[in-house]
Amino acid sequence: MIEPRADERLRDRLWIWAHPEGSYNGPQWGLPGDSRITPLESAVWLGVPNVILISYGDLPHPPLTQYAKPLAAASQLMWSVVGGGGETSEAMRAEVTGLISSLPNLVGIFMDDFFHFRGSPPSQWLAKPGVDFPVSLEVTLPTLAEATRVELVQSDAIGGDHRSAGFQVDLRGSEDEWWRVGEGTLPNSPGAVAAVDFPRREVAGLRVAILGSHDEGGAMSCGLQATRLGDGDAAVALDDAELVVSSRYPVIERSIEERMAVTDGSLGADWADPALFPPEVLIESAPSVAASLAPSEVAELRTRLPDRSERPVEIGVAVYDYQLGLPSISRHLELIDVPVLWHWDPTDLPQLPRNLERLRRFAPGKRPMVGLYMWDFAKGRPIPQDLYEGAWAEAIRLLGDGEIDGVVLLAGNLCDLDLPAVEWTRGWLAEHGDRPL
Repeated sequence: MIEPRADERLRDRLWIWAHPEGSYNGPQWGLPGDSRITPLESAVWLGVPNVILISYGDLPHPPLTQYAKPLAAASQLMWSVVGGGGETSEAMRAEVTGLISSLPNLVGIFMDDFFHFRGSPPSQWLAKPGVDFPVSLEVTLPTLAEATRVELVQSDAIGGDHRSAGFQVDLRGSEDEWWRVGEGTLPNSPGAVAAVDFPRREVAGLRVAILGSHDEGGAMSCGLQATRLGDGDAAVALDDAELVVSSRYPVIERSIEERMAVTDGSLGADWADPALFPPEVLIESAPSVAASLAPSEVAELRTRLPDRSERPVEIGVAVYDYQLGLPSISRHLELIDVPVLWHWDPTDLPQLPRNLERLRRFAPGKRPMVGLYMWDFAKGRPIPQDLYEGAWAEAIRLLGDGEIDGVVLLAGNLCDLDLPAVEWTRGWLAEHGDRPL
């Protein structure tokens, strides 16, 4: 249970989610007009003291010091190091963490649209479209290991492309000599396994050459879900091995709308952005999900924050309900403090209590919050009022019972557009916002 602080009001646990002014302008989300309200103005108008500032495209422009000035008036502030559409860079992360010393109310950094998948997609390595064959991958083991078998697992990319066809397998021993142990053709079906068996030998390295593709048009490329080395029925661990590939799916620049399509399902119900999967998924026994930062990068980000005993600055992350079917998100979630649960489709809001419990299983001991959209961004229309009010009542109950740490309202950029859910929320807070927790 999350205990309230002395004399804490209900509104003290509410946050406005805000992008820089004008971020939603234009036809992108079906809104009735353009907005000019700033993040701090939306917080004051709605009656919510805390702000989560999320970058959107190239806004706000660095340096951030001047833009941060008015936000010092918020009671508490979180600022994104991963912005809308999951966009991040080293420059962005350095710029935001550099604000901590000058903003006493900056209590957290935040990662938006962080996980890049729906459903339970397979993690996989894909070569770039139109790649020149052969495509090679080479694994160097940390120490010599005895082996009798190599397995390759066919890709499962959306649309059935990136399917590897012919291949050759070479091994290297202790004297740096390579020898051919087999060749074949991977079946043209997702997750199919091709195996090469050989007499037991000491292995220092493994090399696979993929000679062609099953693709007929489309990507004209190749991919794999895993590369395995075995000794009889026992697996040889490759997690600490080094991997070099001659091609990978390009990490390309996308617009906010294109990046959002990754997570809202517009590009496929179980699609994951292949650019976010590093080739190392081929040799990891439990690969991470596609995300804007690897777990090691989140851990490094933590080292830039002040010592918790001196000044706690937390890490928050957005988690969608449709991402709760993949337990491997726990590798990231164990490194953060505040997961915020979102339901992209308003018809899923009645499942809020159930999904909160699912989130707790992946993030035990964390301080979850619940996010509520005040507009149906999925369909570009007002959010159904009955669903919104029902979810609001449930979120306030969970807050009062100490089951969640706060409620996040999205978004400040809606607060000057006369939208029904926004106006209703402002009226409710004017009447009930100051009651004790």
